[in-house]
This record gives sequence, C-alpha cells and structure tokens, in this order.
Amino acid sequence: MERYLREDSVAAGNLFQKMFLEKFTTLDLDRMPPCYELGNAVCMHPKTYRSKSVEAAMPWKGLCQQPIVNYISLGKGADGNLHSKEDLRAAMEAVMGKDASQIHFLIPCAENWATWDAAIFLYSETGEKRVVHFILLQTTTQASHSIYARGLDMVRDVIPEKWKDEGIDVQFHYILVLLTGDGSLIQIPKWKPVLFSSVEERIVRWWSRTRLRQYVMFVPLEVLASPLAKMEEKA
Repeated sequence: MERYLREDSVAAGNLFQKMFLEKFTTLDLDRMPPCYELGNAVCMHPKTYRSKSVEAAMPWKGLCQQPIVNYISLGKGADGNLHSKEDLRAAMEAVMGKDASQIHFLIPCAENWATWDAAIFLYSETGEKRVVHFILLQTTTQASHSIYARGLDMVRDVIPEKWKDEGIDVQFHYILVLLTGDGSLIQIPKWKPVLFSSVEERIVRWWSRTRLRQYVMFVPLEVLASPLAKMEEKA
C-alpha cells in the first residue's frame, strides 16, 4: 500500500507541476486552488461547518506574466560543485533581470530531491519595496509530512549577497500540497518546525515562523485520472 501511495504521490506531483504551468501560461493565476496558512494550532478544514479558515493571499495573485521554466540538476561539475547551485543562482539573477519574466518555475531533474518537488521564484515591486519570493511546493499524502532543512538551505545559501545591500527583501513560502484520497475533510495542520534530517530530527532554529511561512493546499488524489481543468473544481 505504501509503495502505491508513493507512486501516486510522484504521479500527482508531476500532474501538479503541469497544472501550475497551465495556470501560469494561461494567466489564470487567480483561479489556482486555494492555500491556507498554517498557524499555532490545528484548524478545521475550510469546508467544515463553522470553519474560520481563510484563503491566504499568495504572492502570485494579480500577476499577468508567463513563467520561464528552469530544470534543476543534481549532477556535479568539473569543480565538484553541484550544478543545482549554479542553476539556482542563475534563476535568482534572471528573475531580477531587466525586462525579464518576474516568474521562474523550477523543476528538479531527479527523484528524492530534498524538501520540495517544484519551486517558484517570483519578483514583485510595490513603490520602493522590492521583494523576491521563494515559493517551495511539496506534494505528499500525509498531513504529518516533515520538512527538512537541506532543500531550504540550498536556496538560502546561494542568495546573492548584493541583494541585502540593494535593499531587496527575501521571503520564503512553503506549500504542503496535500493529496487526499477518500473525500474526507482533513484538518489544516499547524506550523511545522524544520528538522535537520530524517536521521537527525533536531529542530533547525534558523527556519523560524518569521522566516518561513507555511501553507497547505488540498488536492484530491483522483485528479491523477482527471483533466487539468477539473482540478480546481475539486480542490
């Protein structure tokens, strides 16, 4: 059973990537499945009677640009460094480039990628405020899914140092894409501490609530056999 759930999760993750690209390409971002921010306590499912859960305003809301798609490699270069560092840094520089797309959608080219299945690098500017959002998405069948620091650290550690001097704010968002299979109204989990690894499950204090906003997005597992257009109707 566990093997089938894992295979379903991988397949759903691939479909979810396609759904995101479909939405960004058609500039239909305001009709994305809703996200709900995680807080200090477990909350009732938004469709549950008397639920007070409110849909979160995501950074992509209101944007009208098609994304640039980037594929992240896990291979090593001649210098022994992971290509992923170069790819991540290149995507960060590109999202800030003049006349460039403000949205970059990143897909890892390997199984068992740490912490996230896909990511969105997004730049926004309001008045004098300049912000780069790193939105990391993880598909899972378990609401208790743990978050590990490795994948988060890989993004954080290649942020250009000059951004701080230029007054560019950086915000991290983590979306738990929860695949549901039996139609039950699963509760919204509470904010999760980031753990060092699955072996050493100590809390990494650097990734506090002020540095990592977390959300849940409910996606029915049955969408594996459904057209993309039906996904938002069931979310």
